[in-house]
Amino acid sequence: MLIPDAVTTAIHALSDALSTHTDSKDIDAALSSLAKIWLTTPTTSDRKIAITALDELYHSFKVFLPHRDSRKVCIFGSARTPSDDPDYQLAKAVSTELSRSGFFVITGAGDGIMAAGNEGPGPDRSFGLNIDLPFEQEPNPFIKHSSKLVHYNYFFLRKLFFIKESDATILCPGGFGTHDEGFELLTLIQTGRCAPRPLVLMHEKNSCYWDSWLTFVKEELLERQLISPDDMGLFVITSDPHVATKHICHFYSGYHSIFYREAHAFVRLNRELSSHHLQTLTETCGDAVTTDGIFNYYDQACVDSDPFPNKPVLRFLFNKKYGSLNKLIHTINNLN
Repeated sequence: MLIPDAVTTAIHALSDALSTHTDSKDIDAALSSLAKIWLTTPTTSDRKIAITALDELYHSFKVFLPHRDSRKVCIFGSARTPSDDPDYQLAKAVSTELSRSGFFVITGAGDGIMAAGNEGPGPDRSFGLNIDLPFEQEPNPFIKHSSKLVHYNYFFLRKLFFIKESDATILCPGGFGTHDEGFELLTLIQTGRCAPRPLVLMHEKNSCYWDSWLTFVKEELLERQLISPDDMGLFVITSDPHVATKHICHFYSGYHSIFYREAHAFVRLNRELSSHHLQTLTETCGDAVTTDGIFNYYDQACVDSDPFPNKPVLRFLFNKKYGSLNKLIHTINNLN
């Protein structure tokens, strides 16, 4: 769609006025997209969606921006779980241990497992992403008055920030919403739409909640070849808060993060690997992720635009088998 010259001129003027805060090209692009929406003569409902979505993006960025350097873990589970339920106590225990290990916790801000996830670390170490529902879900008392509480009208934006701002996910027993979050995350990891991350399924020790789920996944998905064997390595099941916390900590012990450019994957590391370690990686994981070898990479053109320029980086020609990345990450973390 062509934007009228007068509108384009106004956009450039506003971009110049705001360019002290960010790149004027980004502002141009954002304002141009907004102008195109309005030039399509949107309905009242369309305008409401656009305005509300932008407002929710603003509030989300504002809340999370000061804490971007801190690792965070999402905890999902039923809003109907009472506080004397063993699964509530389990969620509270693991969220407490995660906080003590340096993580922030993110929940949906409701009752049940969400309340447990906020109660464990308290408001200083947790976030709440509350959804405004027709029956008005109230934030739980452990996050209700926190500055790290965000309200959403739209599930799609709330779900975006659950993934975007977290580094790991824990699923406790829950209903449709819990399984929705879990399967969506598995899909995003499997298709490379989000970075690899730890996914821990937790239930109290006398429960078989996730064991029953695992039976379904094996018999109906894996055996029918609807998923690949590597996908079974995208999650772990435990009843122990210490095991869950240790698993998440270990995931980021050697591995830091990943990004992609063209046909290559670039894995940032917390420590440089020796040539012997690189050979081990090639022998152990080469066929799983690449046929081009794995090696240290220090291209300054790449590092200049990297938010973590001091991290050593592995580069390899990626075969797009995203489920296999977890094997690579665990191998890197186990190298001493």
